[in-house]
Amino acid sequence: MPVSVNSDLAESLRREKARNLRYKKAIHADLNLESIGNKLMEMYESASDVLYWCENDSESTQLDELIGDEEETYELRMAFSTLEGDCQQMLDDLDNEWVPEFFDDFFGGISPRGSMMLGFDSYEGDYFGLDDRYERDLAQKECVKRLMAHTKAEIIEAYAICFRVAINYMALSSRYDGLKSYIDILNGTNTGFLAAVKRIEDLYEKITADFPRWEDREEFDRLCNSMPPEVWLL
Repeated sequence: MPVSVNSDLAESLRREKARNLRYKKAIHADLNLESIGNKLMEMYESASDVLYWCENDSESTQLDELIGDEEETYELRMAFSTLEGDCQQMLDDLDNEWVPEFFDDFFGGISPRGSMMLGFDSYEGDYFGLDDRYERDLAQKECVKRLMAHTKAEIIEAYAICFRVAINYMALSSRYDGLKSYIDILNGTNTGFLAAVKRIEDLYEKITADFPRWEDREEFDRLCNSMPPEVWLL
């Protein structure tokens, strides 16, 4: 057998073995330190972009037109400013404060059975989703096994830290999701909805007035039903 064939076969076997052992080093798909750090940076940069746009006359005017109220526009800017500061603070805390080295094993182990998990592929040098339910169960058992190698005192000490990080992160994510429609519009991805929202407002005034036209009510219902849910956050 030619050397190249032997080499290719050995390489293929190493690749397959690494794929089959991904569950051995797995993390929760969302609640892991790398994903949390990446998401915090994304939220921080998005909030910073909005604040930068607000310093530009044309973008500031667009924001004023979007909200339609000077006080509400100011409150929105403050919301983005606070979000930016809180994301930066949490990023700093993750770098400077003590976070248990087994943070990823903690949430990988205690999450509900069948939760989405990522497994590390030693051949590829990266994490990949574990699509098979059986693999995900094995991955969670491995997390629990590593976690149980620590003393009860260590786990109890880390318990509050792990949950504080997770709760703070989820709270920031919720605030970000509530503001994302504004970000999309300022990015230009939802500009088509802006005209539709203004048309809905005009139609609402007409159909709530005396003697509304049937055509206006029909158009109002049609436009409302066609809008995605996140637009109503505006």
